[in-house]
Amino acid sequence: MSSLETIVANEIARDVHSKQKDLAGHSMLHHVYGVSRAVKHLGNDYVIVALLHDTIEDAGIKKRSSVEDQIKKTFSPDIIEAVYAITHESGEDYFNDYLAKVMQNTIAKKVKIADIKNNLSRMDNIKDPKKKQKLQLKYTKALEMIGENNE
Repeated sequence: MSSLETIVANEIARDVHSKQKDLAGHSMLHHVYGVSRAVKHLGNDYVIVALLHDTIEDAGIKKRSSVEDQIKKTFSPDIIEAVYAITHESGEDYFNDYLAKVMQNTIAKKVKIADIKNNLSRMDNIKDPKKKQKLQLKYTKALEMIGENNE
């Protein structure tokens, strides 16, 4: 199910995340690809949003505007809206504002569920027990709020 849009989304994700590591020191791309595989059965738009789900917030000050421009020039309004819905903006309360925004967009909601489940599946890689517990509680609460359980 490869399309030109999927290829571009993958290139954007690789550009933003190629040198980034998660809390366990693994490439962020492993996470991005894990989320995209989890939503593949839902269709190409979901895969594209999964590939892009952390790009705007993780791009940093220098790259953010060019990443946003590329997304706006390349993708359909539905994809653009979903990417912005799933982007956690600085200063945005995770539970009250961010998740409420995510839940208003069907694509963003499904991708966020896959994102959270992928994060939870990788908890054993986090060595700091306090950080691990804090994140497990956060993600479990988020799934409950979204109306999804962690199966």
